[in-house]
Amino acid sequence: MEKKIQAQLDTIEKTYNIRILYACESGSRAWGMHSPDSDYDIRFIYVREPEWYWSISEGKKDTIETITPDNLDLVGWDIRKVLQLTAKSNVASMEHLNSPIIYRETPQIRELLKAATTDCFSPKAVIYHYLGLAKNFSELLLEEKVSAKKVLYIIRSLLAANWVATYQTIPPIEIEELRKLIVSEVQSKELDRLLAEKMKAGEQEKTVLPTAIAILIQELMAKASEAVNTAATKKANYIKLDDIFRLILKEYGNTIAVN
Repeated sequence: MEKKIQAQLDTIEKTYNIRILYACESGSRAWGMHSPDSDYDIRFIYVREPEWYWSISEGKKDTIETITPDNLDLVGWDIRKVLQLTAKSNVASMEHLNSPIIYRETPQIRELLKAATTDCFSPKAVIYHYLGLAKNFSELLLEEKVSAKKVLYIIRSLLAANWVATYQTIPPIEIEELRKLIVSEVQSKELDRLLAEKMKAGEQEKTVLPTAIAILIQELMAKASEAVNTAATKKANYIKLDDIFRLILKEYGNTIAVN
């Protein structure tokens, strides 16, 4: 699969006349909770030649999306879009840069962007995001049988929100790290069972929600809901972000051969 992914990234570069600076796995595979039939969610950051940015035209497309027949879901963001999202403490961008599965990396770019993400990190915005994700799925818990995938999405989101509330740092994206917040042995064992079930079954399989997991979700939801009200906010330093943008254009944008 690695060869297919690299070949697809090469094709995208040639097709769109871009340079891919960074590519990683996102979603369940990066989180450590994928099913046998999970797609590959590849996310990448790219740069165009400098002249592309020197325009008064509005609405220039800053996203590239490709889905292949063999379950490769590729989405790329232009570097300017990434830095704009970084200024807003965007969680998706944050998670991409912290992925444990990297397909392509340009020297220093990842660390440069991770440093910018840390500099712009706003606990309130991140807790609010993860709490919102969990609440969007919470109605599913009222069903007699629930999707193990959706339950784990809720738990992971709430653990990430509580990680921020507890440590005031960017949360890890892998559930094995996040679950360190769970102190109940019963809840931890039920989570083990749920993870094992999810990783053996298909994406659409459903299960009865264990009582211990339902209580865990309620507890995490209550803590995160309380924490978001008092969480700190932070404003971005746009001067630093502009400097990063110019540096990347100078160092890597000029290496693109314009068709």
